[in-house]
Amino acid sequence: MPPYAVAVTMSTPWKGLEEEFSNIFHYNIPSAHENEAGWEGLSEAVVTKVREMMATGVTFRRVRIYGPTNGSKADNVMQYVRDLSGPGGVTAGGSLAPELAVVVKAYVGRGPKGGKQFLRKYLHVRVLTGHTGDSEQTRAVAALGSGSRGFYEAKLNSLKEFTVGARLHKLCTPNGKNLPDGSDWETAAYVATRQFRARGKRRPAAAGTT
Repeated sequence: MPPYAVAVTMSTPWKGLEEEFSNIFHYNIPSAHENEAGWEGLSEAVVTKVREMMATGVTFRRVRIYGPTNGSKADNVMQYVRDLSGPGGVTAGGSLAPELAVVVKAYVGRGPKGGKQFLRKYLHVRVLTGHTGDSEQTRAVAALGSGSRGFYEAKLNSLKEFTVGARLHKLCTPNGKNLPDGSDWETAAYVATRQFRARGKRRPAAAGTT
């Protein structure tokens, strides 16, 4: 089954500019979708769950699907692009600085030398569900509560496997390695600094944001 990448691009105000960042999910699919409706269904399944994890201070910009990602550069082509709009859906929780991220991982097996390998995602959620105000958890000096960790795990676990257009989509690594049966997402105990990469010119942040 060829793997395809679903890249969800968002933005958030940071140092007076609107900084873009992406979370990318790869899926093994029995075969490529024949039409735009199939790719749109895949994109919407992923965007919906990502939006449920992000705060209203995060703006959704675009979604791209490309692949297969386990072959040559010539084979890895853009399949679908769609502009997005609107904010994330989380309105209550402890405020997180833009460069702080919730860290999640899923076990994918062992490498050639026997070491454990993981998929990792850094989620710039901007509001930490399950905590309030300027708490020690939002400043990365105390561990997240079980309710907060469980919230992100449940959202991501719902993205491990689903059906669109009569095709089963299974979460995998960029080279197409599926998660072992029973492998669930785990949230790290502490939020972590994940700096935005240096870029060229960006759009100014909206007035009144930081």
